[in-house]
Amino acid sequence: MKKIICVALFMSSTSPIYADQSVITISEFPHETLSALAILQHWPVCSFSSSLGQVCRAYWEDKEPNGFLEVLVEGRLDEGYPKLVVEMTETVLDITVEDKWFYSFMVDQTGANEFQVVFTDDSLMGSYLARTEYTVIIEEDIATIREGATQTW
Repeated sequence: MKKIICVALFMSSTSPIYADQSVITISEFPHETLSALAILQHWPVCSFSSSLGQVCRAYWEDKEPNGFLEVLVEGRLDEGYPKLVVEMTETVLDITVEDKWFYSFMVDQTGANEFQVVFTDDSLMGSYLARTEYTVIIEEDIATIREGATQTW
């Protein structure tokens, strides 16, 4: 079975993020290497397919959110501040939201300036589970993120 992945971006013309199919380029990327902290602060979650797509469309239709945490918190503020459990090492970022969703990023350096990122998006209350691989290349202050295959269960 073939799966087609579409990327839709909603942002202003002054945004530092651009898309060409499943490739995102972040200019002025403030990290020389890719770590869990860099993902937490700068991962363009609204630029890729994920369970957070509806939140992204509702709150950031015309701008880019300020990091992954803002997306997780902003979309749930109408219910009060969400309970987030964040566990982080240099190469792993695990976030559990309200014991309902689990997000994980695992980073593996595969070259001098190249990284493999595996993103797991898991509903702890339902049947949604997806795993997507990304290749990230950081050159000077530019990060290029290429979305790879997504597996769903």
